[in-house]
Amino acid sequence: MMTEIDEVVKEEWMEDTDSFDRVKTVLRQTTQHKSANEISKIAEVSEKTAKKNLDKLAGLNVAEKISTGNGSLYRRSKDWYLNKEIDRLREEATIEEIKQGIERMNDDISEYRDKYGVEKPEDLLVQLEPDDGREAWVDLSEWETTEKNLAIAKAAVRFEEASDFVEPDEAAET
Repeated sequence: MMTEIDEVVKEEWMEDTDSFDRVKTVLRQTTQHKSANEISKIAEVSEKTAKKNLDKLAGLNVAEKISTGNGSLYRRSKDWYLNKEIDRLREEATIEEIKQGIERMNDDISEYRDKYGVEKPEDLLVQLEPDDGREAWVDLSEWETTEKNLAIAKAAVRFEEASDFVEPDEAAET
């Protein structure tokens, strides 16, 4: 049930954005494949408009598109999302700060391994019971988040290192 505040926010969103931006906004939140019809309802556009914009976003590698017997399904592109996260991290921190963060995250992961006697969060998940206490479940969630952030931080460092080897195309500069 929408509150009055929700309605006002929705109206402002509709006034301040065009159909492409609304579809793109919804797509950015979409981690599971959805039909153009499902996305159109959330984005407040027609299914035809959603499909046109989703196909355009797929062409830009912002969306992943899979064809099924009943049409196409879409979700945000994992590669696009990863690139956005790497760009965000590189804008917020220097490479040295990112490397220091990697060291802290590795230390945190070692502590989780020692505390629970398992190598991966998935191993802890298998061992946990619903009544094992809040701390273990919070640790599991934080461990999974740390693993994800560590992978992104390492990718950002590798990207920076690789970019040192890429020379700009002189013809493109003129």
